[in-house]
Amino acid sequence: MGQFDRTSSVSLRRRGTYRVVNGQGQRVFSVRGDLWITQEHDHRDIVLRSGEGFTLDRPGVAIVYALSDVTFTVGTPWTLPEAASVPAVGHAPRPGA
Repeated sequence: MGQFDRTSSVSLRRRGTYRVVNGQGQRVFSVRGDLWITQEHDHRDIVLRSGEGFTLDRPGVAIVYALSDVTFTVGTPWTLPEAASVPAVGHAPRPGA
């Protein structure tokens, strides 16, 4: 079973902002650069460096702020469903084999 993301890639110049509305459950992943995330009604400061991610855990608006030139993804992780179990198709053994 594989896991994939339905994501959007975003690039921002230093000090740029990106707004995520009702993004609870979406994952922000820094591909390149450093970014800061603040979520509505959340006093934490979430800082991501290249290669780090964070799943938004609050309803409402989240703001992603570029601390440097950044490229990041925002998306909803999803998993492929289990493949149905199908018996292998083969030949019956030959008599005497």
